[in-house]
Amino acid sequence: MTYNDNGTKRQVMYEGSLGGMIVPYGDPDVGWYFKAYLDSGDYGMGTLTSPIVRGKDAPSNAVLLDETIADYTGKPTTIPGAVAIFERYAGPEYKHLEMGKPNVSTERRELVVRWISTVGNYDYIFDWVFHDNGTIGIDAGATGIEAVKGVLAKTMHDPSAKEDTRYGTLIDHNIVGTTHQHIYNFRLDLDVDGENNTLVAMDPEVKPNTAGGPRTSTMQVNQYTIDSEQKAAQKFDPGTIRLLSNTSKENRMGNPVSYQIIPYAGGTHPAATGAKFAPGRVDISSPELYG
Repeated sequence: MTYNDNGTKRQVMYEGSLGGMIVPYGDPDVGWYFKAYLDSGDYGMGTLTSPIVRGKDAPSNAVLLDETIADYTGKPTTIPGAVAIFERYAGPEYKHLEMGKPNVSTERRELVVRWISTVGNYDYIFDWVFHDNGTIGIDAGATGIEAVKGVLAKTMHDPSAKEDTRYGTLIDHNIVGTTHQHIYNFRLDLDVDGENNTLVAMDPEVKPNTAGGPRTSTMQVNQYTIDSEQKAAQKFDPGTIRLLSNTSKENRMGNPVSYQIIPYAGGTHPAATGAKFAPGRVDISSPELYG
């Protein structure tokens, strides 16, 4: 993948893909304890690609592409409308109104590449979103049918309601939606302006003011290189910045050209702490970032 910078093609990413996925359910009941589905590894989300319908699954003006893949036996099979490509308005890219002067605004456009995979009761929608400014986003979500469990309680006022909802939520009379999570792992092989890339950390720090004046504290940034794969495996802290930088290329200010890595869902999986839902198969308490 390249970015057209005023006629110059600049490398951004060699390959990006869904590396894996797990859906752990938290109910220890005999009918539920074993449910920690590896949707990608166990079932093959590519082979379960769902055809996209214009005007419903994607805009009416979307371009649909057929995809030929290997089925479970290794034979080629063609899935019609497997991928949708469309452009959409995404808000203002820039806006500023200087007092007494005309408004200045520019429009933001996004190119979306959509793929949908139906695995059992869930239909997963994946959007790769490409912005004019070079930003690459991944939106992942799900629709379909909830996996449910029959219980005695009809409402939360029934005597059995507290126990019936210990591992889920009462979503209808006598029906509990069992507590679970969908945890995605994406593999991004970035080549930012070439292959000479380094993972760089930028950690904001509050330090005492030694320059004089009434202020007692300052805000500074501790920037350092993460120089091993072991150090790169870490929980993502949204208060920090992680860059993939090409230290052999500079922008016009003299800073290394970089892409910022932002796991939007980082740190939002409370069950991942100490969880053992699929021992020996996958460790979902692993860090969000791997270098």
